[in-house]
Amino acid sequence: FKGAKLNNRQMFADPILDPIDRMHRIEFAVQQLRDDFDRAIPALAALIKSESELTQIIDDMKAAGFLHYMKEEDLAEWKKAAHHAPQDIHHSSANDSMAKHKDSGHTSPVLKQAPAKTAQKVAPKPMKEMPAHPAVIGLRLGEHSDRTRVVLDMSVSAKHSYDLDNDEKLLIIELPTLKWETTQAETFKNAPVVASYKVQTDDNTARLVMALKKDTKVLGVMALKPDGDKPHRLVFDLAK
Repeated sequence: FKGAKLNNRQMFADPILDPIDRMHRIEFAVQQLRDDFDRAIPALAALIKSESELTQIIDDMKAAGFLHYMKEEDLAEWKKAAHHAPQDIHHSSANDSMAKHKDSGHTSPVLKQAPAKTAQKVAPKPMKEMPAHPAVIGLRLGEHSDRTRVVLDMSVSAKHSYDLDNDEKLLIIELPTLKWETTQAETFKNAPVVASYKVQTDDNTARLVMALKKDTKVLGVMALKPDGDKPHRLVFDLAK
């Protein structure tokens, strides 16, 4: 181990007749051996770590497609050359590892990167078929850090009104021209604001009654136009 400053002189070269002195010499020699071994441990550990990191780098390069065509003998030669400079090898990406190995001055096989795949354009999802008459076709709840968002999916844009009653813990949304064609009632155990809802219908009128868990305020109401596969939407932002 270069730089370890090990003492490799021949032991017990001088003849000693006295048993006590011989025992002292043995004890001293054993202690020297232990000291030399302790000094060699860091170098051994670094070598083992370099081997492990090199194996990981090769695995990463294979996964990235850099070594997909190399023969086993070429790969073994590249690995052998890399062992000459373990201090230049660190666990990083495949590209970083190749750049560091090149800078170290060692000759390595030319690695050919696999051709990039041409990205395929993904067609937007078509909007699902809407009912022939104005209707609510879905209700969704979204939890955010500062608000609860209630989204009504509708087949058309429609008039609406709402009434918030914190004494009764109710939010009532009137939809006078819409039929209700989704789940009529649902309970939300883990939602922080909305406890449940139920729907009352009469001819072409829908009334959404939402039970609230605590005093609530309406931060805003938005009517959104269709976008991609999303239909008309009516959005209520609620907060505690």
